[in-house]
Amino acid sequence: MDTLFGLPAHPLLVHIPVVLIPTALMAAVLALWPRVRYAAAVTAAAFALAGAVGAYLAIEAGEKLQEEVRETELVEEHAEQGDTVELPAIAFALLALAGAAAAETTRRRALRSAGRPPAAESTVPPASEPASPTVATDGRVALRGSGAASWLPAIVLCASVLAGAVATYTLVEVGHSGAKATWSDLDSARSGSGGDGSEGQGDDDDD
Repeated sequence: MDTLFGLPAHPLLVHIPVVLIPTALMAAVLALWPRVRYAAAVTAAAFALAGAVGAYLAIEAGEKLQEEVRETELVEEHAEQGDTVELPAIAFALLALAGAAAAETTRRRALRSAGRPPAAESTVPPASEPASPTVATDGRVALRGSGAASWLPAIVLCASVLAGAVATYTLVEVGHSGAKATWSDLDSARSGSGGDGSEGQGDDDDD
């Protein structure tokens, strides 16, 4: 994908990861709160996956654009840093998907347990059974206790938050280098035109 709407595709495609990956990071942070964990985890997974795809497309389009622009040290630096975005973005997407899957598994287990009738012999569940759920009046299901199953989504989501932070930081660094590479040409053009004008003025004064 070299162009979009007659314009170079790279400057347009970079907006996909720049917007979606930090948004996915914020959703992953919200998912650490059990009250909104499922919805936030699914949102984080969807945005992180779309952001990773956008990062891949932007990198591919950037390589095409690099062949058509004037090669400078800043352009080479930006191209090298751009390649470092792909792996953190993919890692974030995979961990966010794992967090959403863990949250969904825990939610389904809690819903199944909520519909199970109590034991006839005793109201206290055996130690080997998972913690019994409580059903709120608004339909939410929460697990009493601190079983491994209830903590698994939080652990995976913590890892996805770290991966998202790394991916977001990498995006900021790459965006900064891209801005320097873009504006350096404009600064050079301005300096060149200013230099020509001053030389011309000097010649007039000599005359």
